[in-house]
Amino acid sequence: MELQRIVKIRSGFSLAVRLIDSFTGGAPLGGGTEVALMGTLRKPVRKEGGLFVFTDIAEGDYTLLVTSDIYFGVTVQISSGSSGSIHILPLKPLPQYPFPSGVTLIRACLRDELNRPLAGVQVTASLLSEDCCRARLAEEAADKGKDEIAVGNLSAPIHPGDIFLLQGVNAKGTELCEIASELKTQGRFKLVTPLGSSHKRGAMLLPVFRTRSDERGEVAVAFPSGRVKAFEAELRIEAGKRHDVRKLQLLEGTELNLGTLRL
Repeated sequence: MELQRIVKIRSGFSLAVRLIDSFTGGAPLGGGTEVALMGTLRKPVRKEGGLFVFTDIAEGDYTLLVTSDIYFGVTVQISSGSSGSIHILPLKPLPQYPFPSGVTLIRACLRDELNRPLAGVQVTASLLSEDCCRARLAEEAADKGKDEIAVGNLSAPIHPGDIFLLQGVNAKGTELCEIASELKTQGRFKLVTPLGSSHKRGAMLLPVFRTRSDERGEVAVAFPSGRVKAFEAELRIEAGKRHDVRKLQLLEGTELNLGTLRL
């Protein structure tokens, strides 16, 4: 009797997602973070370093859902393919995130005029001191429209999802830029959106920390440990037409609780 071997070849596409803790720059903490694709029953293979891999799925566009008990949820549109590319998604810590002791924190509780919690309000903290500069532009010029920058004199690592105020010498030509990924060439990074103006060598990258309030109206802005023991930050809270802007003096390793803020 002649035996026949039937081999089933899977020709589906794959999709890989790497989740990054935006506070540490590493993999998400704990095991309570889940990733799912709407429209498919496929479960991802969880790997080290915050990597989730979906295999043998149809080519196309999907809605990716990320849920967690210590990070804000994420919903994004994403495409599968056969190129093996990895989609990087930074996760923002919730106020109940287990920040380590000695972290510099700003906390507040946001309420409206009727004392109701304000959820989903964007909160941005920008470091203003030159001593807090994370890096400087290392190329002769970063021209308007470019979506890559080269930096040097790093005082701390730069990760995808990091936001910076790109500020020229004597505070000329400022704009926000967000890091999309680190390129293979050392010191080069791809931006989420192209530069809106041109910048010269030596322009500073001042860290900007952006989060939002949770369903209880609570906010926590955390600053990684740095080389500066005391620094100034601008806190901007924006809820539609209502906003609150204030400059704060912070001491490294301490928590500043602003209490209830009504907008």
